[in-house]
Amino acid sequence: MVTVNSCDFGTGSAGQVLTSNGVGVAPTFQAAAAGGIVTINGDSGSVTGSTITISGGTTGLTTSGSSTTLNLTGVLKLANGGTNANLTASNGGIFYSSSTAGAILAGTATANQVLLSGTSAAPAWSTATYPATTTSQQILYSTAANVVGQLTTANSAIAATNSSGTLAMRSFSVKNQVFTSSGTYTPTTGMLYCVATVVGAGGGGGGCASSANTVAGGGGGGGGGTAIKAISAATIGASQTVTIGTAGTGGTAGNNAGGTGGTTSLGAIISATGGTGGSGSAASTAISVAGGAGGVGSSGDYNLTGETGGVSNGIYVTGSFSFCISGSGGASSLGPATPPPVSSSAVGIAGTVYGGGGSGGVQNNNGGTKAGGAGAAGIVVITEYIIN
Repeated sequence: MVTVNSCDFGTGSAGQVLTSNGVGVAPTFQAAAAGGIVTINGDSGSVTGSTITISGGTTGLTTSGSSTTLNLTGVLKLANGGTNANLTASNGGIFYSSSTAGAILAGTATANQVLLSGTSAAPAWSTATYPATTTSQQILYSTAANVVGQLTTANSAIAATNSSGTLAMRSFSVKNQVFTSSGTYTPTTGMLYCVATVVGAGGGGGGCASSANTVAGGGGGGGGGTAIKAISAATIGASQTVTIGTAGTGGTAGNNAGGTGGTTSLGAIISATGGTGGSGSAASTAISVAGGAGGVGSSGDYNLTGETGGVSNGIYVTGSFSFCISGSGGASSLGPATPPPVSSSAVGIAGTVYGGGGSGGVQNNNGGTKAGGAGAAGIVVITEYIIN
């Protein structure tokens, strides 16, 4: 029962509403209107049965349903908090925005794919799959087509493919093979490439003659040349012949030139010639004798020429002064020049480093004929880079 200003309007039936009947007329309970005009936030609409229609520029929604169910059709603009699109749900999908509306990237049935951005376009799932977790100090790599897995690392090892093309952790080492005599180079198992250094032999120093009231000094032998080259395992093959150049002989006592050093080589891949021998020296009151030319490297990434043997110089002044010094042996890439003898009359000094030339023999004032020093033999050093 409803009482207004002590007036009794009676009891309405179920579903009726209290309705005004005009000025001065008492309100009564009446059935609810079946339709009408409503206004929501400035937009007009209508009610028809259980359907409410809202029109206007703000929303544009239609609702329908019972007292327990409400259905909405139409779209709500992005600016008003909506999607501006009719969307279909996808289990595991990702909501994203295009340039004008919301959108849903459908879920993927393949586990462990990752989301990839587009170029100002829709995102996409990766074709490759990734591990859900990772272990410290492991390497992610493609274990199969479109599958990313982990490679367990190992101390002092590197990741490299094996002979089957499978990536694995493999040990890395460096080894030198040194040849001071001719032989065969057989690569160590697992050698990927090597750096070969070949040095030609040094030339011998020249000998010198002798007589009274004279000086004489042989020229120094030239140093052997050098070639250095990085070489692949494929180029080396199963093996290569190593030839070590023999040392140039020292010039025999008297006015005799030293011998030329031999050529050192690694197969037909690289080589280096030896230094030529120093000139012999006649006995005279004034001398200047040339040293031998240095050898030359060939076919290397770096080719070096050995040092030219030193020139001998001497002078004799009757009754008062004589001085002579023989030529020094030319240096190779592995060490310094071979010095001349310190004595006023002595045989030359043999080369002391691989590829070094020998120095010339020397005599002062009938000091006797002297031989030149022999050069030093060549050498091959092969530094191998190995993975096993």
